Amino acid sequence: MKVKKRKTKINISIKDNGVGMIELQIKNLFDISKHTSTSCTNMEKGTYLGLVLCKEFVDIHNGKIVLEPIPDQGSMFTISLPLIQKNK
Repeated sequence: MKVKKRKTKINISIKDNGVGMIELQIKNLFDISKHTSTSCTNMEKGTYLGLVLCKEFVDIHNGKIVLEPIPDQGSMFTISLPLIQKNK
């Protein structure tokens, strides 16, 4: 995990070492109405529900979440959240 503070936002990047995703999974990744499931690294079942909830929390705080797939290595997720500006 890496955290970078900018003037008006903070970026949090998290890399996983999962099995990776195909294009259709990425397209529907944050859509709860789409059923997405896969076998994970230890053959457990994954539904990506945690990512749907994460996106909702990020949206509530006027942020954004970006996925960068890394072929055969997993994915990099970057969450960007605005910093609260204190009144001077």
